[in-house]
Amino acid sequence: WVNKVKTDAVDQTIKTITNRIDKMHVTEPSITKRGNDQVQVQLPGYTNPDEAKSLIGRTAQLEFQMCDDESDFLTRVENLPAWATLQSNSFQRRDGALGTDAYLEFPEENLKEVRELLLGKVPPDLMIKYGHLNERVGETKKMRTYTLNADVNLTGDDLVNAQVAMGSPEQPTPYVTLEFSATGKQIFADLTTKNVGRRMAIVLEDIVDSAPVINEPITGGSAQITMGGSRTRDEMLRDANQLALVLKAGALPAPVTFREERSVGPSLGR
Repeated sequence: WVNKVKTDAVDQTIKTITNRIDKMHVTEPSITKRGNDQVQVQLPGYTNPDEAKSLIGRTAQLEFQMCDDESDFLTRVENLPAWATLQSNSFQRRDGALGTDAYLEFPEENLKEVRELLLGKVPPDLMIKYGHLNERVGETKKMRTYTLNADVNLTGDDLVNAQVAMGSPEQPTPYVTLEFSATGKQIFADLTTKNVGRRMAIVLEDIVDSAPVINEPITGGSAQITMGGSRTRDEMLRDANQLALVLKAGALPAPVTFREERSVGPSLGR
């Protein structure tokens, strides 16, 4: 059974990588299996190996989970390090009531220590995931915790399309629009109908992209992922295009590690 899982994971990885490379418009690529757990990828004429590795290696796991705005277990965590602070923000619900968003804020470089700090302290029906705070140029990059219901309500398996779109003329920031299948559309509609006034976390590759408040039922079967952070518009547009590509091609069943990289020059052609 274990061997079958490994074999299926490699086979699915090859299929997903092939789908991604097809969308990169590479002439006569070669994607072949080597041994039990390796894949060899050859991209003739492709001159940007770093971009290729980024496109090939992203897991593209996409999940939608409801935030838990009632739990206060973070307030009972003892012996917080000096670099971690407990924050609490209020957000407006559509009915006028206030919701509470309690979280730990900490430098990005201390993520591993925060994971260890919270190990064994999270209630069994909840989970903690992490997201980046909007940072200013020159400042230490900060992250924060999100307290989520353990249930994953919807995944990228229910996507049928992902496209890049632009914001308003006043704020022309790129973002990625998501379109769900008929099944995903119904799940999303039911989920947003039952949870008006609560926050829904959009989790991409185990990092919370955003957690917007559901102001009304969303029955059109679409959502969006923003391109935040202190980056130029061109950088955000490049990231949005990459994200749309990998989401459309499907998620990898497991992370990949690059074992070896070679670039062969066109000496014969020259």
